[in-house]
Amino acid sequence: MALTSGVPEKSMWPSGEVAHYRMEGELTFDFSREQAKGERKAAYFIGSGAAARSFLWQTRGFLFQLPVTWYAAQGWGLSPGYENGATLQLARPIEPECLGCHTSRVKAIAGTVNGYEWPPANEPGIGCERCHGGGSEHIRRAGRGGIVNPVKLPPLRRDGVCAQCHLTGVERVAFAGRDPSAFRPGEDFHTYATAFVWNDASANPVHVASHFERLATSGCAKAAGEKLWCGSCHDSHSIPPPAERAAFYRKKCLACHTALEPAKRDQDCRACHMPSVRAADAKGAFFTDHSIPRRPGAVPESRSRGLRAFRGQAAPREAGIAWARIAHQSQIAEDYERALSLLREAYSAGARDPAMLTTLAFLEDRAGGEDRALPLYELVQQTDPSQTEALVNLGAIYAKRGRYTDAGRVWNEAVKRSPGLEAACVKLATLHLATERKTESRATAQSCLEFHPDSPALREILSAR
Repeated sequence: MALTSGVPEKSMWPSGEVAHYRMEGELTFDFSREQAKGERKAAYFIGSGAAARSFLWQTRGFLFQLPVTWYAAQGWGLSPGYENGATLQLARPIEPECLGCHTSRVKAIAGTVNGYEWPPANEPGIGCERCHGGGSEHIRRAGRGGIVNPVKLPPLRRDGVCAQCHLTGVERVAFAGRDPSAFRPGEDFHTYATAFVWNDASANPVHVASHFERLATSGCAKAAGEKLWCGSCHDSHSIPPPAERAAFYRKKCLACHTALEPAKRDQDCRACHMPSVRAADAKGAFFTDHSIPRRPGAVPESRSRGLRAFRGQAAPREAGIAWARIAHQSQIAEDYERALSLLREAYSAGARDPAMLTTLAFLEDRAGGEDRALPLYELVQQTDPSQTEALVNLGAIYAKRGRYTDAGRVWNEAVKRSPGLEAACVKLATLHLATERKTESRATAQSCLEFHPDSPALREILSAR
């Protein structure tokens, strides 16, 4: 865990090519497609390299993911979400929630989507305080106590130490007014966020951070109850060398499976019962299947359409946001309808936080309720303008109604808080062009090309006379 982020070194960056991109030894990433050519320097990395390692570039204090990732199993490949490789994409923002599970004490700039002080965290990798709590109390007591030992916590709070990064479910939704990055060991993590999984346990795929929920479905966990947890098998302070891993984990299995017949006591338990499986959300990466299947088999690709909270009850606000995110991926009308119904219920019950309002406004607008969406977007813009999705969509409604000054104002605000928003840049540049402000139009489009170098819409604006 100490190796999960930092400033990259040359040894982390072997030369290679994939799609429109070439990686050079000097931490340089070159891209070339039609008339769009250029390079970016890798400024930071995330991922230990055991399964994969992704690289980030920065500009003006904002962090973005490079569209290529080094996979331990195959070498260079396109980053998750970039698999179609149709266009050059350099604009995926690295948000604090993502960076937070790979670094210690993220230095995010308030009011931005992906702006950071540099370096973006006080400590690369996962430090001691992530599992043991703040060290100031330990120092105050002159080294006598003040340190959280997860083993000694009640099971729910013990498990929360691991769940903060290893429980994401199909979707994880933070509660209104709660920031999961503020979680501290010893607290109940489930008061910060709720994770959703499919009702049908067999339909929940292995993904990058599915360890926690898949372990919960295992026969071992069901039989052992609260006694079995991540620390039963893993020592977070050390990893056994590859040649010793089979014996190391076999010993863990035999601590419970004492009746195993002698002929099988020297076999590699993991090879059959904890196979390495391709991640559903990162096709180039493989992760251990923690569901510990009794009989090895392929992970089902089908999904049940029922969703439930991993722990506790699913409230309408959280369930609605989860279904909206799922609908964005599935493009299934029924998923959108479920999300809209749930969030209308949450709104009627008094929910007014910016994340919920942004999602509800989008769903209302999509369903033809522009008049209902407008005041919701305006409320978000007044209370939390870092919700750039709300600003982009609000500007579109203003423009449709001839309120061009207001549209330009909110689009400008969105770009300041998250540069690289192609939709906002194109709309803003087009508005400038329509109002005979060609210099501003070209400047806006040119600035956005840094993130979308082969964007037809931006190039069309720049070619306008």
